[in-house]
Amino acid sequence: MNELMNYLSDKSAKFMSEKEREKYFKNNINDYFEVYHSFFLRKRNKNKKLVSIVYDNALNIKGQLLRAAIAVRRTVLESGDSSLIQVYTKMNNLGKIIASQSALPIAKRRKDLPQLEEQINDLEKQLIKESQEFAEISNRAKVNWKDIQKSLKKNETAIEFIHFRFFDYKGLTDSIFYYALVLRKDYKYPKAIYLFEEKELKKELKKTKIGSDGINNFYNNRGISPLFQEEEEINVSNIDSLIWSPIEKELNGVKKVYLSLSGLLNKISFASIPYGDSLLLSDKYEIVHTSSTAMIIENTEFNFSEINKIALFGGIKYSVTEEELKKANEKYKTSGNRMYFKDEKSRSSVWKYLPGTMEEVENISDFFNEETKIKYETYSGASATEETFKSFEKNSPSIFHIATHGFYFPAPEIDLNKRDNFMRLGDDKISYNHSHNPLVRSGLLLAGGGTSWSGENVFKDVEDGVLSAYETSNLNFFGINLVVLSACQTGLGDVKGSEGVFGLQRAFKMGPE
Repeated sequence: MNELMNYLSDKSAKFMSEKEREKYFKNNINDYFEVYHSFFLRKRNKNKKLVSIVYDNALNIKGQLLRAAIAVRRTVLESGDSSLIQVYTKMNNLGKIIASQSALPIAKRRKDLPQLEEQINDLEKQLIKESQEFAEISNRAKVNWKDIQKSLKKNETAIEFIHFRFFDYKGLTDSIFYYALVLRKDYKYPKAIYLFEEKELKKELKKTKIGSDGINNFYNNRGISPLFQEEEEINVSNIDSLIWSPIEKELNGVKKVYLSLSGLLNKISFASIPYGDSLLLSDKYEIVHTSSTAMIIENTEFNFSEINKIALFGGIKYSVTEEELKKANEKYKTSGNRMYFKDEKSRSSVWKYLPGTMEEVENISDFFNEETKIKYETYSGASATEETFKSFEKNSPSIFHIATHGFYFPAPEIDLNKRDNFMRLGDDKISYNHSHNPLVRSGLLLAGGGTSWSGENVFKDVEDGVLSAYETSNLNFFGINLVVLSACQTGLGDVKGSEGVFGLQRAFKMGPE
């Protein structure tokens, strides 16, 4: 049955859209894996080989929707097939329309958005069906734990974190267990280490103010966050004992650790976990985050010799006039799609200029001036526009470094699929914070973003400077090797099971590899 569930999971990639597969996994697949993992890990001391089955399951199901979405995009754009590219272009253009509409007041949005979303769904399925190479590109099920072990060095460890509802013979319970699956070069099989129940971690997150509404307090803000302005002292010693202490005994002689997170662990900064009395975990180990430890096989070590250009965004001017933006955008053709934010909670908030970000990009440019011959371009002040950012879709730099403000809103508490709930939000409300799509509720501020955010001066002929993750996910960036998001809340988003965090990081990962 375990093999059958993996087969059905892979098979669904050949004809279902991402939206349909997400629903299919939730209703038909996930429960079975939770039963299998409960059984295998309970019996692991009698049969150590069972942990290897759980590890292989994690490799197959983790981030499967993201891998499939990337595979579709890459396959189509590299195929040279004009009919496929035409279908993809139509789907992408519809996505851009929805992105531009998502921040308008409810009363001013197009009434046919549900129909546009359905069109995108149908076009995606058409692409999957017609793309013959898709199944091979998206199928990572052939990779198993032994392949990863061969790629590890003696002083390296791969850790796949998993979480699942526990099955106790009577049925699935409300207890959600977290395990670390640890793999080293000399292991006969991967080892499974029980960590905690999810309710224990939730309790600690609540104590340290890093629950869903106050998670940004876990991180140090540069300047003042417009959403949360109180800072509190954080005590993460109990989090350390829950997450890392049980694993430590397996890391003797280890210098580099590959981590693939799961569930609420995506809300933890592992590099900042205390180690001993005066160190952090990042002082002890070189920590490499991966969506799946299968990425170790691909050997994605960064190579400076392959860099052709660097784009640096920093020292951005958030409060500007429309005329300033027009002048900065003279060389770009504006899309005519504009977005603005008008929410009572944030109306009095001010996105303050971040002088440290200007110093940051200047230091980076000085390095490349002195140490390398690599070309770079710096965008600051009013020149760091949304049009500038989107223009790189046709000529991507090797490295994007963006130092600015970032934002993320937790999922709304009401059901937005019910029209009555949606309409009672008021005509002056927009959907950055009232949206079922987490990619709409997260983003970055570029030039002019502070002006449009306040709602006091709505731009008509230029982009608004508020770049949502949804907008970014619809851009095709070729040749990007590294994206550095030097901003608050860029690691946040909605956590969805084995798919990880839906936010800015996922949006940038959508670009062709």
